[in-house]
Formats: sequence, structure tokens, C-alpha cells
Amino acid sequence: MIPISIEQWLKPKDKDSQVSNVSDRQKADLWTALQENFTFPPEEDPENPVRKPMIKAYALKKMAELFRRWKNELKSSFVNQDKTPEFIGRFEKIKDQWPEFVTKTKSERAAKMVWKQFTAKAPGLPKELRYTYLKLRGARVSRTDRWPPPPPPPPARIVVVVLALVHLALAPMLALGRVLCVAAGALPYLGFVLAWVISAATAGQIVASRSWGESSDPFLFLQALTYGALKVLIYSILAFVALLVLLVCVAYMIAAVSVSTSGFKKSALEAFTQESVAESFRLPRTAVLGLVADVAFFLLVVAGLLVVMMSPDMEGSMSQGEMVASVIMDVALFGMHAIACFVIIPALILSVWKGARRTGKRHRSFVELTVVDIC
Repeated sequence: MIPISIEQWLKPKDKDSQVSNVSDRQKADLWTALQENFTFPPEEDPENPVRKPMIKAYALKKMAELFRRWKNELKSSFVNQDKTPEFIGRFEKIKDQWPEFVTKTKSERAAKMVWKQFTAKAPGLPKELRYTYLKLRGARVSRTDRWPPPPPPPPARIVVVVLALVHLALAPMLALGRVLCVAAGALPYLGFVLAWVISAATAGQIVASRSWGESSDPFLFLQALTYGALKVLIYSILAFVALLVLLVCVAYMIAAVSVSTSGFKKSALEAFTQESVAESFRLPRTAVLGLVADVAFFLLVVAGLLVVMMSPDMEGSMSQGEMVASVIMDVALFGMHAIACFVIIPALILSVWKGARRTGKRHRSFVELTVVDIC
């Protein structure tokens, strides 16, 4: 019968019109409803009743306790935990009153009312405790209740000096970050070029061994070129990994100096999404077709090995089967390297170049994104 949006049972002593309370008429209605369920003993003096007023005073007192307990239960179980009850059963009747109840419970006035009741029992509490209490209640703290007081703004000269120092610290790191980004972007293309040189030199070795023999100068030159390109490719891969690590460190240092670590984390998360990682490992269709053709040449190599295993051994010379197997394997290896040189590697280079132009700044390394954002 009594809405939970009513703030107090008793009338406020300071006659604050903004604080709602249970009116005398509502209390009378409660008492009338209670009398319908009970039969009171007769009075000794009907003209001067004693028992009924005592029972009424006790009943209203008990109602006030139950009303406060009910509201405190709602506050502790739902409002303070930012929850909403399921409006069924005993909560069904408070569904329409719930929004107003939550608003009033979280207001600064409600917090100050409870604080006033608390300080009445323990006067002289420090201002720090009042500030902590209001913040824990989730109330809006007024300027007079703030503790500790806000610090004064720094002088203008100090701000200018700090900004100048930050700019001096960031300038070389930003330049280094841009140089590292350019180097990291060029290394993949260098790796593709070295892979092409290795594949072409290996195919040339097959032709040179058939034409001039394995002790000829062209064969030895192509063999040295293959080993040298392989070494450079390995060093390039290690340098690329080192550049990425260095870029991460430089970008985080820039973010720390400029107090933008949140931007650094956001750029990193945007760069390493599931879609971007999947796109990085997606091969172009031409490269896939080249790999399928390489599978056929690989099977041809296996066939040559089987022919060698089935050929009879002849001391001092090669059998006819071994000669046929050698030709089959040379053709298969030459075909694999030719497809790599003219199909797979060019397709990969073209795909990486088109992807870099299409995605632009959004799909560059997260370190470069951080550097650009901070600039």
C-alpha cells in the first residue's frame, strides 16, 4: 500500500518539502486495514480507551521498522549492485515504483540524509570520512564536500617547458620510428627477390650440370650464388624480426613519453585482429595454382626415385634406368623452380604490393599506426 518511492516514514524535523514521507492518511488506512483482520479485547472504560491506542502505536512502530527494512533490503540486494529484480511474486507491486526509487536512492540528498543520521550518533567526524562515505554511496559530491581539494593548475611557464622537453624527446624517436617502418616494409620485397635468385640459380645449376658438367665454371658460379643468396635471405629474415621488435619498443617508448599508452594498445589490437591475420596468410589464386603444378612435378621426382630404386646396379657406369630417372628428376626439379620463378614468387610480390596499396594506413604495422597517431 505504501510506495517504496516515499523516502521517510516520519515527517522531517526541518520541514523540508523535497523529502517525501508517509502521510497521516496513509497511516490511518494501514491501521484500518489491520483492524479488519483482528478482534480487539473490550476496554474496561469504553469512554476512555487504553488498549487500542497502545496497540495502534505499537503496530505503526512495527510498520515503520518493516518499511525501512524492506527498503534497505532492496538497496543492498539490487540498487547498490546495479541490479533490477524480476517483478514477480512479492516484487510484482513495485514494478512501476522502481525507477523513481532507484533515482532517489542514488541521489546526493539520500546519501546526506543517511550521513546525517550517522553523524548524529558520532558527532565531530572529519571531512575526509564524509567525502569517502559519499563516494562509496555513489552520490554526487558537492564542492564543499570534496576531499582532498583539487590541486592548483601548474604555472604557464612550467607547462611550456614540459611540452618543449617532451617534443625534444619525441623528435628523434619519431624519426627513428619512420626509418624503421620504411626498412621493415622493404625487407619482405628483398626476401622475395632473394628467393627468386635462389630458385633461378638452382634451375641454372641443373642446365649447367647437363651441358658442361658439375666441375665447370658456370656450375660453380651458380652454386656459389645460390649459397650466398641463401645466407643473405636468412640474415634478412633475422633482421626483419629484429626490426619488428625494435619498432615495438620505439613505439611503446613514444607512447609512454607522450602519455598515450592507451592509443598504443588500441592500435595494436586493431592491427592484430582475426581478419587481418587471416588476410596476411591468404595466398593469391595464381600462387595456389602454381603450388598445385609443383605437386605434379614433385610426384615426378618421386617417380624418378622409384625408377632408381628398381634399376639394377652396374659397377663403373650408370644403368639405363638410372639415366632415365636422372633425366626425369632433372626435368621435375627444373619445372618446380621455373614455376616458382615465373608464377609463384611474382604472384606473391604483386599480391603484397596490391594489398599494401588497397588497405593503406589501416593495415600497416601497428607500430607505424601508433607513431602516426601520436604525431
